[in-house]
Amino acid sequence: MRASHARCAPLPAGAAPAILALLLAAAVCTAHADEALPGQSRAQASVTLVIQAPAPTKPPREYVIADIPGGGGGWDGGTQYFFSLPPDLPVTGAIAEVIEARGPDGAPEEGRLWIRASEAEGPFARLDRAVALDARSGPTDQGDGVALEFAFRTGWLDPAGRYTLLVALRPLEATGAGGIGESAAAVPADVAAGEAQFVRLLADVPELISVSLSRRELEFVLAEGAGDRSTVCDLRITVSTNARKWDVRCAAEPVLTPAGEVVAPERLEWARDAVGGWPAARGPLSGETIILAGDRPVEGLEVPLRLTLRPLPGDGPGTYRGKVSVVGVTGA
Repeated sequence: MRASHARCAPLPAGAAPAILALLLAAAVCTAHADEALPGQSRAQASVTLVIQAPAPTKPPREYVIADIPGGGGGWDGGTQYFFSLPPDLPVTGAIAEVIEARGPDGAPEEGRLWIRASEAEGPFARLDRAVALDARSGPTDQGDGVALEFAFRTGWLDPAGRYTLLVALRPLEATGAGGIGESAAAVPADVAAGEAQFVRLLADVPELISVSLSRRELEFVLAEGAGDRSTVCDLRITVSTNARKWDVRCAAEPVLTPAGEVVAPERLEWARDAVGGWPAARGPLSGETIILAGDRPVEGLEVPLRLTLRPLPGDGPGTYRGKVSVVGVTGA
């Protein structure tokens, strides 16, 4: 990988001091290929520049990040924005940088916001630093500029709630052989003079919970003889949620004897060990029962669950069968 070099375009007469500071900051920069979103191939689709964005001088435009169905491992959202470029400047794209990010618990983890130029049709670039996108749409019904796509991805440990991201967009002039989308590491990039635009992205991430069960079918093998003939069935529940308040509820369908008779539900008991900092618990499983209640987001939390059937003296030997189900509830 080769570091890119910068060649600053001359400032027009009367350029603001903020633009001058921006050009000086852009004089030292590095370049590399950004990683791809999960499921996408890695490609050199953008140049990363180490630049400090100026503060906005007027209220930024606000755009709501909408839900994208079908995401996994958290919440996915996205929106589009048209970055207007001065038609009289030799610019070929835009530089994007997150200059402020806030979430329900302070600043979210870096790299949750991604971006790409729609015309380039390449992979998204992670906006954990300033990123240069080489794609000028040309004259359109919106003017001359670059059509951009934003993607916002949260994980299970990112709490539900409002996220606000302030993004600075500035014109980009790329020089050298090829385009940025062809060889990111080898393309020198300059920042052209021009006014920065600021976009505030708003994402309201809903409460989500995923609960899975190792198996639904219950089998209790009751032996012959006297004494304690209690029999157990071990299960495993896996929980992921971005909610601050949640619980997992378990319910069992009637357990049947080998002869097809229904076993009284109060004879079925549940128990679990301490897990995730929450103490051990146990009790009867005579209806829908809360077996674990949490107060923070978790990811992949495994909860071993043991169900015990308490037989009566007159119960005959054999296999007693039933089914169990679990459900996750947020905000309870």
